[in-house]
Amino acid sequence: AFGTLVGGTVLRTNHASTFVYALIQLPSGTVVLGGDFGTVGGTQGIWSIAQWNGANFGSFPTGTINQLPVRALLFTGTLYAGGDFTIVNGSAARYVARYVNSAWGTLTGGTVDAGPNTLARGLDGRIFVGGAHNLAGGTLAEGVAFWNGAWGTMGTVSAAGGGPGGGNVIDVAVAPNGIAYIGGQFGSLNGGAANNLASYNGAQMFPVGSGLDASYDAAVKALFFDPTTSNLYIGGAFQNAGG
Repeated sequence: AFGTLVGGTVLRTNHASTFVYALIQLPSGTVVLGGDFGTVGGTQGIWSIAQWNGANFGSFPTGTINQLPVRALLFTGTLYAGGDFTIVNGSAARYVARYVNSAWGTLTGGTVDAGPNTLARGLDGRIFVGGAHNLAGGTLAEGVAFWNGAWGTMGTVSAAGGGPGGGNVIDVAVAPNGIAYIGGQFGSLNGGAANNLASYNGAQMFPVGSGLDASYDAAVKALFFDPTTSNLYIGGAFQNAGG
């Protein structure tokens, strides 16, 4: 049955729409929430990221994110946050930050030039970053890139026809064999057709079959790879798959 979380809820302080975009559970059992909110458990001034310990909501232990949404969270032993924010704990941290040694900080090598929609960990430890960015670490990397201490490119996803920009990666799922599946709203991969779905083998990206619906407003919004069946499950706004 559905139920509420004890200890209150999250709200946007100015009574605008409230969104929770990302939820993860830490090994301690604490749930971390990322989104667009400013009041947590009745306490105002807790912006964009919060935690719930099973009984109470609260602010994240150290530091604050400025009043712009957190859209993606990832825990690898280190907590990563991605979103539209530009300041963390009073210092510049555009779009991606990490929480390590009880403090928020930036990633080495720069950042992306737009807020990510998704963060995922590859089997080799690299962090996949997907969104509507054009640059990663100052290098052309439309839609998706990875970070492993330095930024790396994977190819470019863009609007149909291969024109610059226009692509938007919404989710990344990594299979047990290390293949990363990339879904979103795009029609071109490295200049060739790829309708909203691609794969990456660690060196190159490829279309997945004929992809999904090629209509202008179609998009892949969620991916899940089931290791027990080796099935990739795909959700989104589309009417046709594979032709």
